[in-house]
Amino acid sequence: MLLRSAFWLAVAFIAVRPDADYAGLARDAGTEAVAIGQQLVIEHVIAQSCLQFSCVEAAPIAVVAKAPLSTPSVGPPMQDSPTFDPAPDPRPRPDWMG
Repeated sequence: MLLRSAFWLAVAFIAVRPDADYAGLARDAGTEAVAIGQQLVIEHVIAQSCLQFSCVEAAPIAVVAKAPLSTPSVGPPMQDSPTFDPAPDPRPRPDWMG
């Protein structure tokens, strides 16, 4: 019991040492994550960019093709829609049960 307590006390002291700068570590990790994200976006944009005339010509067509052609239709209000019975009707009672 004493050995186990000493072990966990040592682990806690190592994890929460007095000279640790947790704010600096968090700031550095955040800065690194943003830099990695920016690099991924830049690589994706460079991979998508095309300098040929055929790509420049096809880009607006792709944007128009992805646009919805009409507004979605609005269904009847919930009060007018039929109800859905999630549970099936019980089976009829057998004749031998009366």
